[in-house]
Amino acid sequence: MTPEAGEVLTIGDSETVIWNVSLVPRRAPNISRIDLYRNTTVGMADFTANLAENVDPRLGTVDYVVPDVEPGSYFVTIGDVEGASSDIFHIAPRDTTPNIIIPNTDTVWTAGGEGFIAWNASGLPAHPGPIKQFLLCNDPFHSGVVLASNIDPTLGNITVQVPADSTPEMYFIRRAFCAAVDSWVPLIMSRTTAEGKNPTEWRFKIIAA
Repeated sequence: MTPEAGEVLTIGDSETVIWNVSLVPRRAPNISRIDLYRNTTVGMADFTANLAENVDPRLGTVDYVVPDVEPGSYFVTIGDVEGASSDIFHIAPRDTTPNIIIPNTDTVWTAGGEGFIAWNASGLPAHPGPIKQFLLCNDPFHSGVVLASNIDPTLGNITVQVPADSTPEMYFIRRAFCAAVDSWVPLIMSRTTAEGKNPTEWRFKIIAA
């Protein structure tokens, strides 16, 4: 049965519960409910969410969206199928990719000084994952210099150290999230991105100390 032992699911992803249809009696009624339980202490479990109801047990599968629950260890039960309980798996938060408010086109940073990054922290899910990275870039085709990693998205802003060797010119900020194991995908961030502006319009200035 899936999810399998040790599997890591991400909040908001589409997943599938799969069970062995050979366990289902020929005239079995529909499964009344498929539920998610949090594994707490030995011998204890807390009901967390209903994933599906009134499911034909002969299908052997049901799709669901991983709910926005507290990250931790969970298992799934299939109500009317004898012995149908998954192994313990894990639910992890989705990386947060908020919209940056500052820096913007009016911002000026000084090489070797401090820079201020602010983003819209409203509308976050109940259990947001970290912002993986903020990167300082001057070339859309290169990932840039890491300014901060694993940032708490609920903060709404952070102060970073501007690299002292930054060449005085125009820059922009990228965010990064983990799209696959050991694979970082940088994305340009700005409050103007939704307006479809050219990347040069998102840039801010770094000047010499």
